[in-house]
Amino acid sequence: MMVKTSQNLVLFWRDGQLICDNFLACKQRALSPIAEPLLRWFSDWKDINTVVELERNNEANSNLRALTQQLLDAGILIEQNSEAHRLENKLKIWDVWGQGAKYFRFSGRTSASTKFLSGATDADRLSEKANLSPPPSVYKEYSGAKLVPLDKPYPTSEKERNVDEDSFINVLLRRRTTRVLAPDRPITASQLSALLYYFCGATHVVQTKGTGEVLLKTSPSGGARHSIEVYPCVFHVEGIDPGIYHYSVKHHGLELISPGDYRDRFPEMCGGQEYTSRAGIVFIYAAVLDRQVWKYETARAYRGLMIDLGHLSQTFYLVAAWLGLGAFFTAAFRDELIENNLGLDWTKEIVLGVSGAGILARSARERQHEALTGLGEPLN
Repeated sequence: MMVKTSQNLVLFWRDGQLICDNFLACKQRALSPIAEPLLRWFSDWKDINTVVELERNNEANSNLRALTQQLLDAGILIEQNSEAHRLENKLKIWDVWGQGAKYFRFSGRTSASTKFLSGATDADRLSEKANLSPPPSVYKEYSGAKLVPLDKPYPTSEKERNVDEDSFINVLLRRRTTRVLAPDRPITASQLSALLYYFCGATHVVQTKGTGEVLLKTSPSGGARHSIEVYPCVFHVEGIDPGIYHYSVKHHGLELISPGDYRDRFPEMCGGQEYTSRAGIVFIYAAVLDRQVWKYETARAYRGLMIDLGHLSQTFYLVAAWLGLGAFFTAAFRDELIENNLGLDWTKEIVLGVSGAGILARSARERQHEALTGLGEPLN
């Protein structure tokens, strides 16, 4: 049997112990001192029985064969032509960006069984933490620095609004996260069309030297790569059957991936967040890696994907506000479940976030109005 040390490991010292982080499996193990020379020995493909040569060189390490098997069972060593070996080859696209980007991505990837705290439990946790250590200030100030006051722009709130309802300023002021939606009230097909086109559709197509065809959208993207694809999951939209779709930027249309009502299944995908099922539609963001890797052969390009996500999700909020829809975004989801339902190859296309839109429930409309007019609690 030919084996070698897996490439998908990170080793570091903690409290005097050598820790091996098998980040694809989300498992960390403390290694004994005699494990380190074993990992070096199997740094490239060797017959597993060659470990006896290492034993002969150090009589004190007479149990290396048993330890080798333990490392193999733990996935720290991998067998040639095994599933772990094939997965390692599939992940070579990440080699362009280096181990750091790959480690950052997959050490945080969640499985179908990842546990999430409920909102109530997390609120209790933060309350207890605040009693012991108050949260840091939401402001940064330079004490002693000269402050140059500025006149406030107008309007600064809903109650001061005296311009057109659809003006940029009013849309900007109405941007809010809304989790109280009316699941029995559908989004119209025209609202969906406008939402998709204005937040992630191609408004222009241009030809450039070197990269060829380039898309321009209402959100910027590093190098105009626009690596993020959008997958609408329709719950309640007039004239469109429920199911998971891919948004075709090229044709401005929906490509059906999986028909069916996913409303009741979606909270599990999103870590138990029940409010996600009350949307009329949710949008899953996933980045196509080779589109980014082709142009940028540096680990910093992974950061660019996160920045692109921020641009895109904020534009989604603004377009939803302009359409009078409630909207939300969440990064709390089970990657594996979403990948499986979308049929994504998670080594090449990575899930980044989820947005949702729907008709505001009456209580939410009233609360939002109160908050915007300064009569209620602030919203995020």
